[in-house]
Amino acid sequence: MTRGAKDFMDAFTQRLAEAHHEATQKFVSGKNVHHLRHGAGWRLWSASERSDDDSFKVHSTEIQTSLDDIADHNVESLVSAMRRAAEDMEAQLAGSVYGLLSETCESSGNVVSASSQASLAETFYETIDKIEFGADRFGNVQLPALHTGKEVAIKMIHALESASDDFRKKFEELKERKIQAALQREIERKARFVSYGGEVFNALLSAKIPFYDVDRSTLLRSPCTDVVRLALKELLFDGPKLDVLTLYFAGHGKVANGSFFICLRDTRIGALSVTSLSLGDLFRYINEAKPAQTNIVIDACESGGLIEDLNVLLKGTLYGEAGTPGITLFAASASNQVAKETAEGGFATQALVSYITGEKFLRDDSQTLDLLEVGRRIHESLSVIGQSPVMWGLNLYGPPQFCINPNYSLNNSELRQVLKTAGDAYDQPAQREISDLWKIHYTLPEVWEPRTFVDALGACLKAFGSDGSRRAMLARTYYEATCSRIVGSSEVMLRSEVCAALLAALLPWLHEAECHQLSRDVCDDLVAECCSAQLSVKSIVSEDRLAMLRHPGGGLADLFNHPIRISALMAWTALPLIVYGEAAGPESVASFAACVEELLKAYPACMTVVCEEQAPLIAVAVSMLLLTGNQGLAEEALGYYFSSLTDSRSRIAASSLDGKAALSCLTSMQDRTDESLFEGVANPCEALAVVLRLGHAANLDDVFDPYLWQLDGAAGVLFVTDAWAEFSAERISQGKNSTFEIGRDVFRIAHLSAVDVSSSPSDPVQRLAVVATALLFPDRVPWFLVEEALLRNQLTTVSRKAVEGS
Repeated sequence: MTRGAKDFMDAFTQRLAEAHHEATQKFVSGKNVHHLRHGAGWRLWSASERSDDDSFKVHSTEIQTSLDDIADHNVESLVSAMRRAAEDMEAQLAGSVYGLLSETCESSGNVVSASSQASLAETFYETIDKIEFGADRFGNVQLPALHTGKEVAIKMIHALESASDDFRKKFEELKERKIQAALQREIERKARFVSYGGEVFNALLSAKIPFYDVDRSTLLRSPCTDVVRLALKELLFDGPKLDVLTLYFAGHGKVANGSFFICLRDTRIGALSVTSLSLGDLFRYINEAKPAQTNIVIDACESGGLIEDLNVLLKGTLYGEAGTPGITLFAASASNQVAKETAEGGFATQALVSYITGEKFLRDDSQTLDLLEVGRRIHESLSVIGQSPVMWGLNLYGPPQFCINPNYSLNNSELRQVLKTAGDAYDQPAQREISDLWKIHYTLPEVWEPRTFVDALGACLKAFGSDGSRRAMLARTYYEATCSRIVGSSEVMLRSEVCAALLAALLPWLHEAECHQLSRDVCDDLVAECCSAQLSVKSIVSEDRLAMLRHPGGGLADLFNHPIRISALMAWTALPLIVYGEAAGPESVASFAACVEELLKAYPACMTVVCEEQAPLIAVAVSMLLLTGNQGLAEEALGYYFSSLTDSRSRIAASSLDGKAALSCLTSMQDRTDESLFEGVANPCEALAVVLRLGHAANLDDVFDPYLWQLDGAAGVLFVTDAWAEFSAERISQGKNSTFEIGRDVFRIAHLSAVDVSSSPSDPVQRLAVVATALLFPDRVPWFLVEEALLRNQLTTVSRKAVEGS
């Protein structure tokens, strides 16, 4: 599933969760709702034995949407699916919650009879006495909620308010006993997590090249405090001095009284100093034993609170002199965060194991890995889920001392020879820049991020200074290695995007002969790939229009993504004509036109604007239709796009990666009574400017102008630049923004022609590279193509009038 599709489905699921949460509030207070993070149930324990029933009652619903609905862009199917799912889940909840509670109480005998009590107050007391309070992982006790009918509730409240002082005192004593019992049960519950830690322990000891002493390494599962202290004593002081010591803990942690405490089997919240292991004490043990390098990994909630104990390390009497030990600390979460987990363990632990085993690539030019470097990568991956690991190092020297690097290799000799940094320190990429290229290379084809590719390669190319020959050699070698790496990928357009990415990276250096020649060669590859795509798309769509929708990660998300995909296919298949237009030959023009015609025939309803990223795609595709004489196809496509903008009032998503905005965009198409702007809307909108200006270029003024009032208040923008050398930069420093508002600045689409967009690349290679860059990074528009289409139309009109006059 692509990132955009995943974000869309996450937003869809979140919308359903919000609806379900609102329904849940009708039956259960939000304070008494717990969320399951992993597994199929949680275990319920009594004082002496486990409960017989520890499973959850599952509520589920099924959403079905046909591929035909997706192909026809039937947004109503999305809205109705959300409504049906929410109603179904609420009905199931309402039908089971009270029945399940009644069944559970009856089977356990946990029933209180009001008739056997002296008063309603005593009935309430007896009820609370039979209930066990719950406590969360932070030691916060949650009091039970009472559900009764309205009449009983009024009588109960009156009875409690008029109860005697003796009853009130007795009840407060009962409540305090229940609270302390809840806290103790939580401590005992934590002690039952005995499976954590084994993955890291086994991964470190199973390296092909021995790094840790198996005989001296120890795995403690759910130990008590005394066992841990004894194990540390034997490890640190009862044997030979340690060169490398790695301590890993997974479980629960607590910041209290200016220190971080590791919670163990016998830990008591109210007596942390004597029933748990403080990080300060651990640091003192290490200071005394002085292993050459110590690595400490803590995957626990609030583990970033270890900073509270760093004062123990930051003492001149302990550190700073020659030979003093080095310490690297990795905490899985910030001091105010939980350490998130799945059934397989903590997210941080899983990521750590993946680097130790080599499942994830870090580097391959060092025999060992450094915990700080691994920690930084884990921080990057966990930041997307709102978890912020903390790293800290002191007195670090010598080679990395954490674990064997399973990816250490001397392969890829040709590419390595080009990327090596030996020799002169000037005019060469830094090691960090080289490492970024290796990271990209080893994650292909599964991970393809054009911006990362262009920025990393661009940084290395820039480092060669004035040496264009070496710059071109690096670019060519890396390009060939990348193409070899992606052979066999199921992504049809991946090779085309790699070609475009290399052209984008070379844009600043096209004035150099070697880079210009390489770019020309890559242009030839790109044209060949896009010509092949023309034939493939036409063949696939003509045989089965639903074939493009049968892919992993599709479904409802394709209601948003498929219109973008169709626009992209039309644009990429237009690239073979970018340089020569109609001069490319009738066969090339006919092939492109046939591809577009097939897409229009199969997916007319998907010719809709849903995202700002379609702006350059529409600009390229429709401009090339006009420039190659395919006026009818251009008019048909523009008619669909303009109609979709008036229907949505130009409220489209700014980014395809913003799942929440994508969902809001689709739902707003159905709810036309809501004219508010949703979060993540494109405002101002460049796609609006593209469609309107192309409409004028296609002589559709008489068709568009009568309906332009439906877009009153919509804001548009044109960003125009002639800084082609920096056209692939993430931010283009030179250019001009021209904004407008329908109904204030623009009353007819011809009014947009006042904006000057006449600058265009003069070199054919640069021209194709700029357009390919716009398709790769769809936040910039090659406006010169739109201008050329407009000029051609004007010349054709003048020529037609001249013929008619003669």
